[in-house]
Amino acid sequence: MAHLLHCLCLAIVSAIALAADLPLCGAPITSYIQAKKDYPYLGPALDTISNLPTGVWWTDNNPTYRSDVQTLLSSCNSSSIPIIVVYGLPHKDCGAGYSDKGFNKDTESYLAFIQDLVTLVGNRPVLYVMEPDAIGIAATDSCGKTNQYVENMQQAVPLLTANVNARLYFDVGFWIINNDWSAKSVADVIASVGSKSRKGAVKGIVLNTSNIRKTSEMIDKCKTFLTAAKQDAYRCVIDTSRNYRTPNTTSEWCNNKYAAIGVPPTSNTGMPDVLDYFLWVKVPGESDGECNATSQSKDAMAGPRAGYFFEKAFSMQWDRGYFVDKGLGKKLGKYDVGDDMPVEASGVSAVTIVVIIVLCILAVVVGVLVKRRYDAKRHATAAAAGPQHCELNTPAITSPTKKEIV
Repeated sequence: MAHLLHCLCLAIVSAIALAADLPLCGAPITSYIQAKKDYPYLGPALDTISNLPTGVWWTDNNPTYRSDVQTLLSSCNSSSIPIIVVYGLPHKDCGAGYSDKGFNKDTESYLAFIQDLVTLVGNRPVLYVMEPDAIGIAATDSCGKTNQYVENMQQAVPLLTANVNARLYFDVGFWIINNDWSAKSVADVIASVGSKSRKGAVKGIVLNTSNIRKTSEMIDKCKTFLTAAKQDAYRCVIDTSRNYRTPNTTSEWCNNKYAAIGVPPTSNTGMPDVLDYFLWVKVPGESDGECNATSQSKDAMAGPRAGYFFEKAFSMQWDRGYFVDKGLGKKLGKYDVGDDMPVEASGVSAVTIVVIIVLCILAVVVGVLVKRRYDAKRHATAAAAGPQHCELNTPAITSPTKKEIV
């Protein structure tokens, strides 16, 4: 019952939010087109989520990055917001190295790459997610400083935010926000990187990109950051693309076997003072990389290079995820997905909850009828055995109303 009331509240919040803001917009996911041909059994699942507003990556790792963004922009009208993930820093992912496959090798090529995107977008509304993990790496790994992550982003941000309709969120590695001190350090870096942006264009941060940490954990980190940043206008975005079921026993980030497709993209977070969006920044089923380093745990699955479709990962994420749990899609059943069920949602479909409520109501009604028959029989027996009395005007027993039952 509590779950149904929660859903009703979210629906109300949804109507209010959509009236006040532009809706998110997406385009068919490029990697899914070939995946449907290669793995026909995935077709219904892929069709279910293909047109949801998922982040499209403007990255020099992907040979089709330009046509992908062009398709996105042509699919979204000027009254909607496409989501573009900017991922092109020279020597990005310098710690793990799985995503450093691009052609941007210096500041000059990077800024040309950014300007190309700016020209394509023009002045239409757009939501930018800026350089996943870059701020976290710059703050915790010397290679981020050596490769001038902060300096390069400082020059890119003014180009992206010259568009008066652009909204920019800096991705930060969630792992770096562990306490008030670390949150303040992140806030200081963001203030520096965004110092030359158009006023009001920087909206806050993105947490959990391409990861599977629980939404509740990310909300706590967001609140810690917002307190440290002391910027009333800042909010957070949480990537829910793969975090529907996350055991407390895992910390693996690379193709984690426990990943599960999460709550669909929405601005209806239920916490407008803290969160602007739940987004799918990472495309469900796309690989994090080969994930075969000795540092990877047993929870990592070896896969194709980063950004390529990974059939086993998608199949498992689907079966463990939101749509199957809510009865909105059928389980594929090809792979063992484990018996862990620590879900932040109910884990029970809305249909099941309604059936339970109806059965409870029927049980109450049957109980009332049985009681009435029992009382009538008892009174008849007493009347036959004892002296006659005048009939009393006693109130009839009535069935409880729905309000009383609830």
